[in-house]
Amino acid sequence: MPWPSVGDYDLNDALVNAKHEKEFNTDGKIVKETFYLTTYQNYVTLTSGLALTLETKTAPKSIAMKKMAKGSTVAEEASFTKDGNVYYLTADFKGELGTTYILELSYASPLGSSADLATIKPFIYRSEGDKNWEVHIPMEAPTAKMNTSYFGTGDDCSDPSKGLYFVREGNYPFAFYLSGANISVFENTILKRENERKRIDELFPDFLEWSTSKGTKKQDWYLRVGL
Repeated sequence: MPWPSVGDYDLNDALVNAKHEKEFNTDGKIVKETFYLTTYQNYVTLTSGLALTLETKTAPKSIAMKKMAKGSTVAEEASFTKDGNVYYLTADFKGELGTTYILELSYASPLGSSADLATIKPFIYRSEGDKNWEVHIPMEAPTAKMNTSYFGTGDDCSDPSKGLYFVREGNYPFAFYLSGANISVFENTILKRENERKRIDELFPDFLEWSTSKGTKKQDWYLRVGL
């Protein structure tokens, strides 16, 4: 996909379903965390990849990298390209559609509370020499490899000097994160090829109110379809 511009409001170029599992010991303390990221459609012609930034409060004893092919139930060892705490899961999102990418974090000492849990920040990217084209959710800072010359171009209103990233004029974000919803709720809407290039608020009339309120209103917007 090109840099987001006026009219690019379908918000369906790349969908990722993220799952976070926790393993407890007999004392009810967390000894292992596992993150699963499964890719869904990508209708754009340009090749883009999927990456994530991993943020930990407690350093894991080990981090295992695995991947599971579409339709498989067996996870195999993988070797993702790593740059600091950034993991580049695939450089070809579309070419590995349906793959599940896995990070398993094991701890030598159990975590004390849920506040010590790790977090991930997935984003899409494309390599451009020694820099990357990146798209994150609004306000999320890019990685150090981001080609910042994109900021302020097209429909973008990012201002790194003010800590503003991946924001645009109007009511449509670059991307969005939705917690607690199953990917199946989008099967007949943004996951359908015929809805490519259709504005997301045509499919979900309450989306813009949810987005502009920063998630405080219409939190079940995805359950009401306007088709």
